[in-house]
Amino acid sequence: MAMFSGREPDPLQQSLRTREKEIRALEAKVSQQEETLQNLNRLLDQQDRSMAALTTFQHLWTSATSAREVAATFLDLAIRAARCEGGVLALREAVGTHLAVAAAVGDRADQFRGRLYQDGEGLIGEVTSSGQPLLVPDARREPRLRREGTDHVVREPRNAFCVPLIGATRTWGAVLLVNTQDRKRFNKADVDLLTIFAVRMARELDREAEFTRTREETARVSALLRVSELLHVAGDRQKTADLLVQLACRMARAQGAAVYLLDEGAQVLSCAASSERLARPVQVNVGTGAPGWVALEGKALNSAGEAYRWAAGQVGPVYSFPAESVVAVPIRGARRLLGVLEVVNRTAGGQFDTGDVNLLALLAREAGLALDHKQQGVEDQRTILELMRGIAKYLDSKAPHLSGHSERVAAVSRTLAEELGLSPSEIHDAYLAGLLHDLGNVAVEDELFLSPRPLTPDEVTRMRQHPAVGAEILGGVAALRHLMAGPLYHHE
Repeated sequence: MAMFSGREPDPLQQSLRTREKEIRALEAKVSQQEETLQNLNRLLDQQDRSMAALTTFQHLWTSATSAREVAATFLDLAIRAARCEGGVLALREAVGTHLAVAAAVGDRADQFRGRLYQDGEGLIGEVTSSGQPLLVPDARREPRLRREGTDHVVREPRNAFCVPLIGATRTWGAVLLVNTQDRKRFNKADVDLLTIFAVRMARELDREAEFTRTREETARVSALLRVSELLHVAGDRQKTADLLVQLACRMARAQGAAVYLLDEGAQVLSCAASSERLARPVQVNVGTGAPGWVALEGKALNSAGEAYRWAAGQVGPVYSFPAESVVAVPIRGARRLLGVLEVVNRTAGGQFDTGDVNLLALLAREAGLALDHKQQGVEDQRTILELMRGIAKYLDSKAPHLSGHSERVAAVSRTLAEELGLSPSEIHDAYLAGLLHDLGNVAVEDELFLSPRPLTPDEVTRMRQHPAVGAEILGGVAALRHLMAGPLYHHE
C-alpha cells in the first residue's frame, strides 16, 4: 500500500482545485457571453428603432406641404430615435441672418419658443456658423451649456450633440439633442442616424426654397407678359404710370417704386406715380439724384455699380423710408426720353442684380411706347413681338449654348407654317409660339443648364416639366392663351 508523504500533493485536492478553476473560467465565459448578448440585443433594439424612425421620417414628407410645418414632428422623431430627454431645432429665417427656434422639447421648452439666435451664439449658433457637428460628452464642463446658457433646454444637462442642417447653397440651422436616456453618452449609431436626419431635413428645405424661387420667377415672367395691358390704357397717362409702379414693385420685389415724367423745356422730372401717397408734388432737376442722373445720361443706374457714386447716392424724395438699394432706368418713347422708372430696396435685402435691371429696362421700354403712342393694330403687334423677343433672349441667357436658340426655333416654325400654306395670322402665331416654346425654363434651376456632369433621374424629371410650366404661364394671359400648344407639345 502506497503512502503519501506530507510533501507530496494530494491528487484529490489537486483535482478539486483544477475543477474549481475550470468552473470559474466557465462562469466568466458565460458572463461574457451574457454581456455580449445584452450588447447585441441593445444594438438590435437601436437598429430597430433607427429603421422605424427612418421609415416614419420618410413618410413625414409625403403629407407635409412645408418642411417648417413639420419641425416639431421632426424634432420629436429625432429625440425618440436617439432616446434623449430634450432638444431644440432652430432654422434660419427667410429674411435676415437670425436663427429662430422652430421646435423645442424639454422641461424648459416653453422658454425657447420664439427665441432668436445670432450666428456663433451658443452651440446652435456655433454649429450653424461653422457647419461642423459638435459632440459634448460632459455638459458640466461645457460653458455653452451652463445653467444660464442659451442652449439649456433641460434643467440638468449631462451630454449633448448638435448637428448642422447643411443645404446645397446654405446652412439652414441646427438640431441640438440633450441627455441620452439610460446611457452615459451618444454613440456612433446616434451620430450616424442624426446626420441622416439632418441631411434629409436640409434637402427638404432646399426643395422648398427652390419651389419658392421658381414660383416667384414664374410670377415675375407672368407679370412681364402682362405688360401688354399697358397698351390698352395708353390713352390715360396716369393709369399707365400707376400700373407701371405696381408692375415694377412686383417684378423687382421692391419695397417702393416711382415714375418720373420729363418736362423737356424746363429740364425737370415730375413724379407722376409712386408706391406711396404723396403729400405734395415732387420734382427733381435733370442731373440731380438717381432719377436726374438717368435722365441726363440716358442709361440705367444700379446702386451696386460704380455709376451710383456719380449720382451722389440720392433718390427722389418720395419715400418715407431710407433707400438702401436703388435701380433707375430710362423710360423711352419711339424717338425721345419720356422719364425715369425707379425702384428702391429689395424686400429680401441686399442689392438688385443684373437680372432685375434687365427686366425693369424691358418694362420701362414697353411702358415708354405705351405712354408715347396710342398704339393700335399693327403697332400693338409689333410691340408685343419685341416683348416676346426680349423674354426669349432672357430665357436663352440661362446658358451660353442656348444663345439665339428661341429665335432660331421661331424662324423654323415660321418657315414650316409658310410651307404648309397657313394664313398670315397662323404664320405669325407659329412664330410667337416658337419664340416662347421654352418659356417653362424659368422653373428650371440655372445650375442644371450649366452642369458639366450627366443629370440625375430626378434632375431629368425636373427638366422635362418645362413644357407644362410654359403652357400654364401662357394660359394665365388671355391675349396669349391660344399659343399654349406650342410650349406644351414642342417635345412631342
